[in-house]
Amino acid sequence: MNKKYLILKWPLLVLANTLWGLAIALDKVDKWQGRLGIALGILVFVLFYYYIDTYLKKHKFLMWQKALQRGVILNAIILLVPYIPIITGVIALDTVSKLLVVSQDHDAIIHFFLVVLLDGLLLSIFAMIPILFMWLILNNSQKRNSL
Repeated sequence: MNKKYLILKWPLLVLANTLWGLAIALDKVDKWQGRLGIALGILVFVLFYYYIDTYLKKHKFLMWQKALQRGVILNAIILLVPYIPIITGVIALDTVSKLLVVSQDHDAIIHFFLVVLLDGLLLSIFAMIPILFMWLILNNSQKRNSL
């Protein structure tokens, strides 16, 4: 896998994971500062996954590299169900608005940047639930087959 592929892979996979939330956010957020905050939040995830993927490849952790990619793809498939990103988006928006006292109007870049980061974290946690169950099922079936 060459570097050009890695540079394209993670923006596409991260955008696939943000389709519902991004569509809703861009419809509701009309200030350029808010849209910039959203873009910066997405960029953090792109850079994070790119760095992790590059690190795993460099240190020849190929199994973990494949698991990372499969997990992100599975997450994108799970998120095709629209109510999941809507719920996490509402939770993230509400949490940032209430707990961090960051105003949508005055601090739009920071506000929406933090909303995207929290929403992405919540979506990743939510997506890990079926992945964990699949891992447990596969692990148990392998143990039974080896007996």
